[in-house]
This record gives sequence, C-alpha cells and structure tokens, in this order.
Amino acid sequence: MFSLHLNRQEQCFGANSLALLTLLLISRYSLPELRRRLRMFRRHISELRRTKLCLQYVLKLGSNQLNPTHNVVFNAKFKSSFERKPKQIPPLSIRVLCDLKDVGFQKRNVLSSNIVSTPPWLLMRPIVNYSLHSADKADIPVEIHKYRFYELCDQYADYCRIYTDGSKAGERVASAIIYKGITKSVQLPDLTSIFRAELYALFLAIDVIRRSKLILNSILFFGSFSKCLVNFSSS
Repeated sequence: MFSLHLNRQEQCFGANSLALLTLLLISRYSLPELRRRLRMFRRHISELRRTKLCLQYVLKLGSNQLNPTHNVVFNAKFKSSFERKPKQIPPLSIRVLCDLKDVGFQKRNVLSSNIVSTPPWLLMRPIVNYSLHSADKADIPVEIHKYRFYELCDQYADYCRIYTDGSKAGERVASAIIYKGITKSVQLPDLTSIFRAELYALFLAIDVIRRSKLILNSILFFGSFSKCLVNFSSS
C-alpha cells in the first residue's frame, strides 16, 4: 500500500521532487508519521491547485462585465454574516478576496471583453498579405523594403491606409492608430502586455472602419507585423 501511495504521488508531483521529499522525511520520521505528513503534503498541493484554478476563473470573469456571475463575485455580500459564523462555507466572492489581494488584483487594470453576437464563422474573413514578410528586414536593404511598400500602396491606391501600433515603457502601455493624417491613441491599464496593446490597436482600427461612412475599403499595417498587411472591404 505504501508503494502504491508513492506511485500515485509520483504521477501527481513528479518523481524527482517526491524522491527528495521522501528522503528528507524518512530520515526524521517513523513510517506512520511519514504517511501522515505525505497526506498533509498532498492536501496542501490540492489546495494550491484549487486556488490557482479559482483565481484563473475569477480573473477571466473580471474582463466580462456582461456575465451574470460578474456582479455576484466582485460585489460580495453578507461578509459580516459569514465572519460571525466561521464554520459555514462562504461563497466564492468572499473566499477569493484574500487571494485577489495577494496577487495584486485591481479592477481598474482589467480590460473589458465582450462576446460578439455574430458567430465567427459568419463574419467576413479579411485578406492577409504577407508579401513584405517573406524575408528578414535585416537581410534586405531599406530601399528595397520601401520600394515594395510603395508597390503595395500603388496596388491599393483607392484604399484607406491605417497604421496600428502598441508600445510599452516600463509599466505604462498604450495603443495608437494613424489614418488620413489623424492620430488616435489610448492609454491602457498598467501591466497590460504588449501583445494585448497590439490587439487593442487593431480593435481601434476596426472601430474606426465600422463607424466611418467615408471609409469603404481599407488596409491595415500592423505594428507587431511591420511587414504584414490586411485588406478590408466594405462588401
């Protein structure tokens, strides 16, 4: 039975870590005490895993305010009632408060994410042009890159060119787009990743296209793929 117990521990936590832990414990404790401590270790690991999964769920939930569970989790009620009755199991909104505080969670640093009503398979697929992405720009002279860029611009002469970019300096993050001589920028919450900043710049460009009645066809130049071009058509 003890061997079977160790095998299960190896599958859960890794053979090397378990072997080290077992050697340390065997040198100090008797077999019954060792079994008891291994059970405590297993419960501790399970609790850590539950905490991790709980935080992942709550952090993801924080970006979707339309989810009916959002207000229930982030607006905890009856906290004082459960404090007076410590033997009762509190709801998730109360149990997760300390963990959110420990990881430094702040609601103002969370970007909202809404689920679109139209299924993605019904949306128009944009045309992605990788012609400027065929080789590393370090291996090609700048003049050739400019020539290929002007070729594309001439090919899509009737299209509105929109340039997007995301930047990060320290903990400050921002997204920006440029089109028709107009610059639009948005400062994002601190600690936002540069990848999210690039995606938000794309969102700004699509929002401009969606709201503008004058932009019928457009081309997007991405900052993260400086050699990548996307063609959007109103049709």
